Amino acid sequence: MSEQMHQMVTNALVNQPVTDLHTHCYTPEFGASPDPDGLLLWGIDELVTYHYLIAEVYRIVPASELPYEKYWRMSKQAQADHIWKHLFVEHTPVSEACRGVLTTIEKLGLDPNEKTLDAYRKFFADQTADQYIDHVMELANIDSITMTNSVFDDHERGKWEANPNVGDDPRFEAVLRIDPLLRDWRGACAQLREWGYDANPDFSGNTVDQVRRFLADWLDRMNAIYIAMS
Repeated sequence: MSEQMHQMVTNALVNQPVTDLHTHCYTPEFGASPDPDGLLLWGIDELVTYHYLIAEVYRIVPASELPYEKYWRMSKQAQADHIWKHLFVEHTPVSEACRGVLTTIEKLGLDPNEKTLDAYRKFFADQTADQYIDHVMELANIDSITMTNSVFDDHERGKWEANPNVGDDPRFEAVLRIDPLLRDWRGACAQLREWGYDANPDFSGNTVDQVRRFLADWLDRMNAIYIAMS
């Protein structure tokens, strides 16, 4: 009986669709790489140039050999080739960050033993960002992806202001991120005043009510499911 119960619980957990409550993904309407103006980063080059892997490759190829300024001047493809060569081909990829990339490649049905990124680039080139999102959600059994939407980021805020429907994708939910409001009040206050909210650095007058109005306005605009900061 206990074995049957164990199997029932296991099956229920394995088959239960998951809501991912915190990601840095965006709907394709925000623009997608390789568009330099896009916020949705996808594809093998973005996967391999994850910031943990950039930090890791500098333990092998130090800044004395490849200065940071030179690395950041390289194309995204060149950066990815550099990391793939040194972390995945010439060294055993045992770190958590490396294993995450290899697991993703394998789950996509690709060979993780490739010496170059060419085959992976072709795989991504043969599909759209929309198709890839659907594929990943199916593989991971995810029913909803939660974005992280920073209203104090001029670039991202501009996307919402230019297109009120930018977040209208049934696969995604928005989250209102407000870090500067709590970590840099004076800077945030100046921005609030620029946007038409009567806020004061010393919290005098209607400041609290105006901050509430600001939050309500953007929660409504984004249809956000929660507020976040870190």
